[in-house]
Amino acid sequence: MDTKELSHLLIGSGDHELKFVSIVGTGGIGKTTLAQKIFHDTTVQEHFKLKIWLSITQHFDEVALLRAAIKHAGAQHGGEEDKALLMRILTDALSSGRFLLILDDVWTLVAWSNVLSIPIKKASQKQPTGNWVLITTRSGDLAQQMGASFYQHHVSPLDEEDAWSLLNRQLPPPDNQPPPPSRFYCSTPCTPPLLRLHNASWMHSHHGRICSNWHPSSARIGSASSANIGPAAPARWSSTHSPRYWLRLCSSFFALSGARIRGGCALQPGSSLQLSLESSAAESPVSSSFALAARGSGKAMPPQQTYGGALYLVPGADHLKDVGMKIVGKCGGFPLAVKVMGGLLSTRSRTEHEWEAVLNHHAWSVDGLPEELDNRVYLSYEDLSPQLKQCFLYCSLIPKGTPIFMTGITSMWISEGFVQPQGGSSSHDDRLEEIATDYYNELITRNLIETTSIERYWCTMHDVVRSFAAFMAKEDSLVVQDRQSAIGSNNDRNLRHLSVGPNNLVAEWSDLQRQHQSLRTLIINCKINIVQNDSLISFSRLRVLYIVGGDCDRLVGSLCHLRHLRYICLKETNISSLPENIHMMKFLQHIVLQHAKNLENLPISITKLDNLRQLNLMDSNDNVVIPKGFGHLTNLRSLYGFPVHMATDKDGSWCSLKEIGPLSKLRNLTLYGLENVAASSLAEMEMISTKELLGYLELRWSNSKWMTLRDEIGKQELQQEVEEVIEKLHPPCSIQHLFIIGYFGRRLPNWMMVQATRPFKSLRYLIFEGLPCCTRLPDGLCLLPCLEALFIEEAPAIEKIGPEFQSPSSQSVASPFPFLTALVLEGLCECKEWDWEEPDEDETTAQVMMAMPMLKKLTVHNCKLSRLPPGLASSKRFALRELYLYELTNLTSVENFPSVVKLDVFDCPELKRIRGLSRLHKIRIVRCRNVDVLEEVPSFDSMVMMDATMETLPEYLTQVTPRYLKLTCSKKLHESLLTGSSSAEYNKINHIKSRAIDYIAYDED
Repeated sequence: MDTKELSHLLIGSGDHELKFVSIVGTGGIGKTTLAQKIFHDTTVQEHFKLKIWLSITQHFDEVALLRAAIKHAGAQHGGEEDKALLMRILTDALSSGRFLLILDDVWTLVAWSNVLSIPIKKASQKQPTGNWVLITTRSGDLAQQMGASFYQHHVSPLDEEDAWSLLNRQLPPPDNQPPPPSRFYCSTPCTPPLLRLHNASWMHSHHGRICSNWHPSSARIGSASSANIGPAAPARWSSTHSPRYWLRLCSSFFALSGARIRGGCALQPGSSLQLSLESSAAESPVSSSFALAARGSGKAMPPQQTYGGALYLVPGADHLKDVGMKIVGKCGGFPLAVKVMGGLLSTRSRTEHEWEAVLNHHAWSVDGLPEELDNRVYLSYEDLSPQLKQCFLYCSLIPKGTPIFMTGITSMWISEGFVQPQGGSSSHDDRLEEIATDYYNELITRNLIETTSIERYWCTMHDVVRSFAAFMAKEDSLVVQDRQSAIGSNNDRNLRHLSVGPNNLVAEWSDLQRQHQSLRTLIINCKINIVQNDSLISFSRLRVLYIVGGDCDRLVGSLCHLRHLRYICLKETNISSLPENIHMMKFLQHIVLQHAKNLENLPISITKLDNLRQLNLMDSNDNVVIPKGFGHLTNLRSLYGFPVHMATDKDGSWCSLKEIGPLSKLRNLTLYGLENVAASSLAEMEMISTKELLGYLELRWSNSKWMTLRDEIGKQELQQEVEEVIEKLHPPCSIQHLFIIGYFGRRLPNWMMVQATRPFKSLRYLIFEGLPCCTRLPDGLCLLPCLEALFIEEAPAIEKIGPEFQSPSSQSVASPFPFLTALVLEGLCECKEWDWEEPDEDETTAQVMMAMPMLKKLTVHNCKLSRLPPGLASSKRFALRELYLYELTNLTSVENFPSVVKLDVFDCPELKRIRGLSRLHKIRIVRCRNVDVLEEVPSFDSMVMMDATMETLPEYLTQVTPRYLKLTCSKKLHESLLTGSSSAEYNKINHIKSRAIDYIAYDED
């Protein structure tokens, strides 16, 4: 039974008190993955008012579990610790509507019987509207023991072909491979790229630019015009393969497009093949774009890679299928095992010799391994370098249910000495952070940790992999998550790494310091009882100290006894200062004081910490005082939450910002309080543009002072100051992430205009948030060659987005915003026009010149657009998949989006027509009362309509056939629909077999 069938089981069983379904299978078979697909299924999301996901660890805490359930149900637990009261809060929260509770990784009935059963059953009795509990478990009889009405689904192993397909998806794309010998050189001079991508199989780089934004529909197989490259335009083919082979292969493919090939070749590999392509439609040649058909002769086009002006052909993995299927066979159809093996193979060359080495590895034949040691994980572990093995095992200290944060875990690796400079150098110019990040990414590539975000900032570890890592590290590492004693026995005196929590356990500091004096790592994620005389003196060997919450101010005085400490994190604690003699901690590399609201200042002696690499003051006290001489910390790589402030002393005025100037090794920088900079000359001292390694920059202003000024002249003077300051905060060419938040200048800096943006060739993420006074967007953003995401939020003074935003008139731009995939325009509440016309060129050239050709997701929220621009709503746009339109008060139509599969339209009162979405899969129409046309949407999966004032159904419902309809309407219409076929309104939706109908009580007052 697949995801859709299980989803249909949950939503199609009518009203009942409570039912259970269990997904059963061994570890790594895919239980959680299937449950996640069901949980996120649109029909399930819309059918259930409350959706709660709880991960049940083997050693769970009852209070923490109840709190988590209450939070996911949308209620507040208020920090309550009384179990009975928390149960009542959960019962009330679940009684508000139909609910789905998913309990992931249930080992026993304890969590259900002792904690959840009473509130769940009581709530279901109050609201018997089709409530479900879904569990994933390795035990087949748990669901039956939980309730009388249950269904059990056993997850089946993958068949061999599906497993082979999954393994192939773990292999890196061709552009991660070294260039093979076969190359295609274009000798035709042209400005745009020559070749176009088809079926994700081909890319071409011409004159240094890479073009990868094409879609199969951008060329029609068999169309003569799609093959035009100009009359008899020559191309040269150099290959180590037989030229005759390439001549035959190319001829068969090119002929499909109406092109003819003339070629002559020598017989020896390595010689050149001259090809001339002649178009049968020479009367209208398109010399700048040649469309290469990707199928037709029964042969698969090989993958490729681009370097400079050449196209490289890269062999795929199909030639290794025989040995690959043998490896897959050893995985037993377990998705996790296949992914781990695919991750291992991704690090090997795609040769039969390399793959057979994996197939014949001794780890497959090791007998007598404990249950925790999965052979496939063991093989992948054995393949790691010694340094990477240490890093991998260290991840097991992060308990289940707690995400692994890239910056945090890599800093801990560095502090533990797992990451060493390349070549053994101890110079301050080492690349430890880059090396640690490479380790982190390799663990992701090998599927030993799994990323949960696009940017890979957060990861998790699968239970099977975690169990393996914990077993391998059990001699010197311990994770305590239940009420078992964290003290341990005398046998734990060799313990090196201890992690406690997160749970409701209250650890006694005195017990920890008495029994664990050999620790190198101490991680505490729970409440800890620290009394007056407690100290850190006993932990003299600590390298990593990580504490979240608690009365840690009492420990600060003894911090300097930790002479070996490299990493200290006191997050969400009450500390007010660091010790004045902190300079005695000569090895200290990382100081993390996030959310330390009581922190008042940094000691002067901190400027003597020559090895300090990271200081994180994010979301701490805004008025933390930075000492003079901070610029002596020239080894800093990351500086987060740095407060900018002015001071006056005997030497005159001083700004903390000038201390940033000497910090040339910074990779990450966050500046708060830039409104305090009184002159641009002070900002210039920061010398941001000279920091060649800087990749992340966040610039923050507070506009509270500007907002409270009543003097208009004073306001303008303050605006002029911030405009001059931001001009001096010019990022370096290396910048990848740029955030501008709270800026109240009237214009954005000149370095964002068309004349100056070209140097930013690495910028990938750009976010503007809170621009109350900016009246126009910069015209240089479209020239950013690598920009992937652009967010513009809360910019109420922008009334029009002009054509220069997509393509500056002064520049000739091929494919503006070439790699932009996500665009968010939110809070441009006065914007009435977006001037972006569709190119006049024919289809081939339009594809080359189209702005945002790779745009996948667009969100427009709270503006006054009456239409979406034709340049966006184009029949030639094939990448756009998700379109979210919220509070567009003047919008009248949504038309001509042939590739969109998911559409939201919320609170668009003037919207009348939705048409031309031929691939639409899911649609939600909420409080759009005037929509009367929904057409050219041939077949879609789910539809949601919500409007408390809806008293009649729109006629267009008779013409659409969604698989599932969720309707929330007025009480009057709801009652009419309940009468069944006797109702004219009911007949409008009678053909939709799967539906859920509800109402909202509407009060006009």
